[in-house]
Amino acid sequence: MIFICTEFGGHLVGKYFEKFIYMANDDFINNVKVPGWMKAYATFTQTRLIKTSTFSLATAKKLVDNFSKINPKSYELPLGAPEFPKVDASHLTLNKRDGKIKVVLLGFIDKKKTPLALINKILEIENVELHLIGPIKDDFLDHLPLSNKVVAHGIMTGDPLSLKLLEMDVAIAPYYMDDPNTGRTPNKMWQYLATGRPAVITNLPNVRHWEFPEGTVYKANNDNEFVSFVKKAFEDNNEGLIKERIAIAANNSWSKRVDQLLGYIEKYY
Repeated sequence: MIFICTEFGGHLVGKYFEKFIYMANDDFINNVKVPGWMKAYATFTQTRLIKTSTFSLATAKKLVDNFSKINPKSYELPLGAPEFPKVDASHLTLNKRDGKIKVVLLGFIDKKKTPLALINKILEIENVELHLIGPIKDDFLDHLPLSNKVVAHGIMTGDPLSLKLLEMDVAIAPYYMDDPNTGRTPNKMWQYLATGRPAVITNLPNVRHWEFPEGTVYKANNDNEFVSFVKKAFEDNNEGLIKERIAIAANNSWSKRVDQLLGYIEKYY
C-alpha cells in the first residue's frame, strides 16, 4: 500500500505508517490571514509531516526549496495539462480573420488576484477583444473603462471550454509580480497550451526555471512587457507553433505527472 497525505495538519501520519508521501499543492497557511498561533501550529504540523515522510512533493519550486531544508528528498511535481479531446485539424488554423485580437483570460477573476492596471493596458491595444471565462467577483467589470471590448462567458468546462479557447488568438495568465502566495503557478497556462493557444504569463518566481520553445510561452517581467508580448504572440503565431504547444501540453499532462509520481515511488519503495 502506498499512502499519500495531502492534509498539512496530519502530523501524526508518520506514527502509524512506516512509509508515506506528503504532497502539497499550495502554500496553504501562508496564503491566508489567520491568528499567529494558528499559523505557528500549521507550520509545526507541516514541518513534522515533511520531516517524517519518505519523500515530499510540491507543485511549486519555492515550496520544494523550503521542504528540502527539512527533508532533502523533496521534489517538484507541477500541475498537469488537461487532456482535451482531439479536435478536428480545421480547428487548429489561425483565427486572424476578422481583424480582432481575441485575448482570453481563464480563471477566478477578481481585483485581489487579477491586476486591473494591466488588464486596462491590454484593453488599450487597437482591435483587441478581451474574453473572460470563469466566475467574476465583486465589481471587477466596473473598473474597466473600455468594458465595451470585454465579453464575459461565465463558467465553462470540458468540450465547450476547449472549443471556446480554440476561437481565441492569445491567452493570458496575469498576476501581481509581488504575489504573496509563494506556491502559485499558472495552471491555466497548461489549459491554453492544450488547445494550441500562445500563452502570455507573468514571470512568477515559480515559473522562471521553466523553459519553453520560442513562440510558445511568453514570460513578462512587467506590465509594458506583458502588453508587448500579447501583440507579439498574435503577430508571430503560426500553425507550426500551434502544434508545438499542443505537444508541450501532451508531455505535461496529468497522466505524465502520474508517471513521474510512480517513478519516485519505485525509487523509494
